[in-house]
Amino acid sequence: MLPEFLDAFCLLNHDRYHMSLAEILDQLPKLTEQERETIRKALDLQKEEDEAIDEGFQSLAQEPPVAWPDVDRQIQQKHGWT
Repeated sequence: MLPEFLDAFCLLNHDRYHMSLAEILDQLPKLTEQERETIRKALDLQKEEDEAIDEGFQSLAQEPPVAWPDVDRQIQQKHGWT
């Protein structure tokens, strides 16, 4: 079972978990190396998700929109459904 701190860190979006930055920083020295690695991985995943979302927004701003019938046609052709 993860310690309360790590459990709270992984589930920050849930209303039942509330830790201030000061509380989190206070708990960091108490973590095992495995717990620290779990946090690093969670942060890396969040960074990747944020970058993917940013790419999506940039793509929306830079590329012309594609009409649904065109998307549907492309999917059907790709999978040989036509």
